[in-house]
Amino acid sequence: MPDLGDLTREIAFRWRSLARASAPAWKRVAGTWDAVEGRLDPKGRRRLRRLRSRHGETMDRWPRLLTAVEMHEAAYVLDSLEAIGCAPTGTSSPSLDVGSKNGSNLPAFAAFRPGPWDLVEIDAHRRYLTLATRRAHGERVARAYPGCRFVSGDVAALQGPYDLVTWILPFVDPGPHAAWGLPARLFDPARLLSRVTDLVEPGGTLVVVNQGEVERDLQGELFAAGGIGAASLGPIRTELSPFRRTRYAWRWDRPITGVHST
Repeated sequence: MPDLGDLTREIAFRWRSLARASAPAWKRVAGTWDAVEGRLDPKGRRRLRRLRSRHGETMDRWPRLLTAVEMHEAAYVLDSLEAIGCAPTGTSSPSLDVGSKNGSNLPAFAAFRPGPWDLVEIDAHRRYLTLATRRAHGERVARAYPGCRFVSGDVAALQGPYDLVTWILPFVDPGPHAAWGLPARLFDPARLLSRVTDLVEPGGTLVVVNQGEVERDLQGELFAAGGIGAASLGPIRTELSPFRRTRYAWRWDRPITGVHST
């Protein structure tokens, strides 16, 4: 028997990919940091203020680009990346974020690692109630950061190399993959992981973030099966987290020889 659910997702995905025209990428931006501070407890507000004191004018631009919800998540991403580390190697290679949705985390990435970033999203033509697509919003944010671009399509089509690659919530479980409306033919986490690690330049870094213990464990199995000696960094601890479920981080530094570490 054919999987009617998957057939429906396939048709919808193909239709989105064909109907690419988008309404203007308008959103009600926050305007100030007050709305974000109102979402935080006292510890979170202190953490946010310390983060803003370090990044000054860089974060002062965010209220003109993002909604309050997006600013909260971007601050969490920036705080998490600083905790993980990933010191610049000094190369001229760009950085990459895989699965960027609408690009709203670019301000966090650009604050952490100034310079050119590529954002790639395979479901870039998904629409919001405003009829604007993820692509339109992603391109709008990318235009605010010189050298950055939003790429609609499969990460396998990128050439690289990249000095830093971030991959937040990759699909490692078919359930969430289907819940987000993606057809089963696109679910191939082992192939995607192999391709993404190939894009990391020698000496560069891959950071992966999973949600919950089940996805963390599945990610660990994928790393092991691929002979990729990624380091488990455990749960991400920050007072800025807007999420109920714990997120877990991994880091893999590609050896200078270009051979996967074991």
